[in-house]
Amino acid sequence: MRYRIITGGKGSGKTTRLLSLSSECRNPSGYASVHRGDEYFLLDLSSGEERLLMTSEPRFSARFRRWYYDESLFSIAEQSLMAIAEGDVFLDEIGLLELEGKGFSRALRYLLSEGKASLTITARDAYLESVISYFSIPDPEIIRL
Repeated sequence: MRYRIITGGKGSGKTTRLLSLSSECRNPSGYASVHRGDEYFLLDLSSGEERLLMTSEPRFSARFRRWYYDESLFSIAEQSLMAIAEGDVFLDEIGLLELEGKGFSRALRYLLSEGKASLTITARDAYLESVISYFSIPDPEIIRL
């Protein structure tokens, strides 16, 4: 299977590149984080559905740094990702939350252990080596922006 990591600084176009690559696939699976103002929405690439994931306002009980996030939405995404048997999977913004074992961490580990899906993720430059090491990603293709 192919493993790709799109990397760059904040605002460098990682999500835009991920969305571009996913649009080239027949049936992409996975999630992108869409940033609007002071909120992040989780876009389901299979259905096109978008739901509020993170905000700086205390709308959810789970908190990471200055962000409050919807743990139940990560659970829904995790179940969806762990049901994927094969194909092209995209995960946007693997970072500090995942390096602490939260967010997409469990689903990403599962996808890597199964090795049946081609996986494209994004990670900031500052976390790239930590993400590769923590998740033991074998021989990833690095796309630098």
